[in-house]
Amino acid sequence: LMPYAVAADMQTRLNATELIKCTDRAGSGSLNTTVLQAALDDAFGIMNTQIGRWYALPIVGTASGAMIACQCDIAHWLLYIGDKPDNIHTRYEEWKKWLEDVATGASSLGMDDPPASLNNAIITQPCTTADAPNRFFTQDRLRDW
Repeated sequence: LMPYAVAADMQTRLNATELIKCTDRAGSGSLNTTVLQAALDDAFGIMNTQIGRWYALPIVGTASGAMIACQCDIAHWLLYIGDKPDNIHTRYEEWKKWLEDVATGASSLGMDDPPASLNNAIITQPCTTADAPNRFFTQDRLRDW
């Protein structure tokens, strides 16, 4: 599956000092791309658990700006160990709400392709049928009525 956001998207949205602070677990003073990629991968998985409830996965086409921003903000939230700054936690909660809305069809991903939703799915399992006695009022019985 292709991610919606990549490390370059994170570097565009966050300054280098913030990225180093969030990813440098060893104290080397440099960006740890492995830690950054792990957070992006985890954020992608979190998103797909909600998106997959309404849209067919994998998403085909170019990710919308909202999808990229969502993955970056969730990854940023995941990079913090322990207490999260209020602004980062607020953004996470806002994206979480948006993903819940996407999952129910109340909001869209901002892409041109319509969702392969449960509402549009073709049911391939047989429906339950009722067992009833033969009809009492038939055309023959009602003919002289």
